[in-house]
Amino acid sequence: MRRNAIIIRLTALLLLLPIAVLSLGGCMGGGGRLRGERLSEEQRFENMKNDPAYIYFGGQFLRTLDIPKSEYESELFLRSENGRVTYAGGEGAVMGIDLSEWQGDVDWDAVAADGVHFVMLRIARRGYTEGGLYADPKFEEYYAGATGAGLDVGVYFFSQAITVEEAEQEAQFLLELLDGRELALPIAFDWEIPSREARTAALDGELLTDCAIQFCETVQLGGYQPMIYGSLTIAYLHYSLDRLTDYPFWLAQYADAPTFRYDFAIWQYSDSGTVAGIEKAVDLNLMFLPEQE
Repeated sequence: MRRNAIIIRLTALLLLLPIAVLSLGGCMGGGGRLRGERLSEEQRFENMKNDPAYIYFGGQFLRTLDIPKSEYESELFLRSENGRVTYAGGEGAVMGIDLSEWQGDVDWDAVAADGVHFVMLRIARRGYTEGGLYADPKFEEYYAGATGAGLDVGVYFFSQAITVEEAEQEAQFLLELLDGRELALPIAFDWEIPSREARTAALDGELLTDCAIQFCETVQLGGYQPMIYGSLTIAYLHYSLDRLTDYPFWLAQYADAPTFRYDFAIWQYSDSGTVAGIEKAVDLNLMFLPEQE
């Protein structure tokens, strides 16, 4: 009798087994993973993206640094039909441009009359293959024209430094070119990777940060305010930003509103702007005004 009961139970289990297999298969996703498990992974991913302890950029999660954060509100950036952006928060922001020799001849009075308040001029550059130093052939003319039109002027150096010594050399080179001229705005260290063949392409992030600090310290010793320029990629993936908090940041991000997590003083939001008095396309910028106490 006991033997028959065992046989009956085994038969029932065998009859139920295909149903169990089908039910389990219906819960599976591709590769045999349980659908519930897949959703859990997706949810964890979304949770990390929304977690202020992380920054998701370039396909990876970066730990948020304990440095001053951006407090700009994205909905307060307003873009007009001509492509110019204004900011309605805090004390607001003023429009500016940055120029190099590639913009050609400029009617500075027309520029000033078109709502431009400031200009960042390229003063010099380092070549991205052989590394020679070159003054921008338009700098003297641009500086005289911009200051004569009443614009606030700062300058930037297009850096391709790959050693601390080269960064100091770049700063010394621009100080000689300035020759004591007054600047209303900072001197920016503009380090970029212009191509895969560029001499900067394989530079280590810590060494890059050392170069930036050396440049900035040399500029300060020359009596000027230094600044760091960079894109999201350069800022997030190359610089050690927690070592650069002594210097204001000039962000390059072409978007309707900036998404950079950390504080910045100038936002370059377009490389295809149009301004009266300049025939070629020009970079457009917003400089944020500090709130009054």
